[in-house]
Amino acid sequence: LAYASLDDNNNNNDELGQQQQRSSSSSPPRVHAIGVCDNPNYFYDSMSAIADEMGLDLSNLPSDPSNNTATSATTEQFVRNAVTVHNGKGRGYAMSTDDELDFVLQFAVETGIVLDPVYSGKALYYFLKKVVEGEDDGDGTGEGDGGGTEEYRDT
Repeated sequence: LAYASLDDNNNNNDELGQQQQRSSSSSPPRVHAIGVCDNPNYFYDSMSAIADEMGLDLSNLPSDPSNNTATSATTEQFVRNAVTVHNGKGRGYAMSTDDELDFVLQFAVETGIVLDPVYSGKALYYFLKKVVEGEDDGDGTGEGDGGGTEEYRDT
């Protein structure tokens, strides 16, 4: 599951529209990803390897999307500056907590959409907790600040 946000600073819809209208010199959207089967470093390494295999050319791109500065960044540095991977593995493969299972059930009742508890259910559960509600991953970065689940459920 991946989610793009304009930044990690609680933007409301008016600010979102204003930022989308700004020139191309503004920073690109920040991508948030939830990894449900491994640790975040695995996903950073995988994304970097795929980008290299595809021939990603960083010569015309800023290495730090937050301030559009050009340096000789590696692919991995560029990926880490553009993407925040949140850990959504929970207890492990096919081992769900009561909160995760309750979320999957409640989501199905409220939306009519059934998620599996192993992948899609965990991904959405941790997306809401870490990105939308802003729960810190515990890695000292404070990533994922951004509002409450009501914003999601009202859409």
